Amino acid sequence: MLGAGVITGVLSPPFGRLMSTEQQLEGEYRQLHSRIRTHSESIAFYGGQVREASIIKQRFKALVKHLGKVLHTQWWFGMIQDCFLKYLGATFAVVLIIGPFFGGNLRPDSSTLGRAKMLSNMRYHTSVIISLFQAMGTLASSSRRLSRVRLAYMHNQLNMLFQSKSVL
Repeated sequence: MLGAGVITGVLSPPFGRLMSTEQQLEGEYRQLHSRIRTHSESIAFYGGQVREASIIKQRFKALVKHLGKVLHTQWWFGMIQDCFLKYLGATFAVVLIIGPFFGGNLRPDSSTLGRAKMLSNMRYHTSVIISLFQAMGTLASSSRRLSRVRLAYMHNQLNMLFQSKSVL
């Protein structure tokens, strides 16, 4: 599990930089809207609406393109992380469990009852190990979900703060 965590850490894209760029692009887009709201009368009087619309569309396209890049990066990294943390770890654990049953000290006697008991024990231990690795993979991937929830909560709190300021 530790090895899988190290591998996913090495393969991890720079999510901090991607989120920073996303926030910067969103801030620029919001700033443009604020600037248009502030100077709307002058823009209309001098006929600058076409120019302002092209600037807004250009920034929006840049934001959407970056968001597509972020979503694509999160998707492929999630696939790699799931593969390493859930499936590769579980496969490795199954190989480790099967070894003692077929070649080690847990090898059954030659009777049918002994083989059935061995298969029952092997099935039980294998399912426990697979469930453990799947749970650990889910736990590792839940940090991404929690960070999204935390960001959404902070966003809602900031919106409520700004709305209360505008009311005052």
